Amino acid sequence: MKKTYLFFIIACAVLCTAPSSCTNDDNESNPTISEGSLTSAFVKTLDGFGEEKTALLEANGVTNQEFIRLSTDSAWALPHAEQKKLKSVRDGVSRPDGKTLLQKIIPLEDISTYMNNMYGGTIGGFVCEAADVKSLHTMEQVFHGLRLDYSGTKFKADGAGYAVIRFYSSATENMYIPYSPELGGSQPHEWPNGGGGFTTSTLGEGGYPEWTFSGYYAPEENAELYEVTPEGREILRSIYHDGRWQTYESPYLPSTTTRSSNEAIRNGRYSEGLIQTLCDYHGFTFHLRGETEGRYGLSTDKPLPVEGLKLIERGVYGISVPCSEVSNIREVVFSK
Repeated sequence: MKKTYLFFIIACAVLCTAPSSCTNDDNESNPTISEGSLTSAFVKTLDGFGEEKTALLEANGVTNQEFIRLSTDSAWALPHAEQKKLKSVRDGVSRPDGKTLLQKIIPLEDISTYMNNMYGGTIGGFVCEAADVKSLHTMEQVFHGLRLDYSGTKFKADGAGYAVIRFYSSATENMYIPYSPELGGSQPHEWPNGGGGFTTSTLGEGGYPEWTFSGYYAPEENAELYEVTPEGREILRSIYHDGRWQTYESPYLPSTTTRSSNEAIRNGRYSEGLIQTLCDYHGFTFHLRGETEGRYGLSTDKPLPVEGLKLIERGVYGISVPCSEVSNIREVVFSK
């Protein structure tokens, strides 16, 4: 970005501090201050769960009030008949594919984790279709709508904001609905995750569909990472380009990691199929997601008894270790 344009943005920000200085043409959302293409304004043009919800509920004989109650309750505690109703509705939600824009909410503290490619730029864990949650913008809406008050959370309803990654993926066949065992899945009973495939939103409109990746995969080219203010204003921070997250407003530099090192770490779509790299560390199996400055970024969905392992997002634990301490690096091919 040219310096003159940067000065223009700063000037606008100063002017907008006065109540009458700037107006918002879209009363339903805050303006963006970025040049990305995957902005909230773009997301609003996409059809999602909100557009299919009425027909889906009618097809399953579920009223809106029933849906609100069922989707935001503990699925494992519902009567069997109501569990079937809830599962029928959730199974009817359209499944994402490679053309579906996805998004993942991360804490502000973890922006540098992605921008510095600590975990190889890969994405996994809980995600949503961007269009399904397009009504959630402010920190408070996102916190309560997606139930980010899980154990160990870094989010706060009145916090300084959050970050969002919007991306397309070639690994959508490795996404599953996080059902509890009572609904045929393996999601543990970990409230506020209700185990019914919807967030247990407290915003009064019912839950939002969520998905979980069964691994960690590189996003498609030109994924975007935004910092979002408490009121929903977006600031583009990083773009996924040439196999790595790169800081916005900086030159697209070649990777500083040697290619011979990267060849052992493949998480994404390749000619052989969908590949995930695993390894062993202290007697446990980890996902090997990236390498930087002689250290591997490892993650797991289990709270293993390994010193230094910490919660890096909901249901995902991570650690950075010297490359020399990792063994049995191997690839798993899921499909062709």
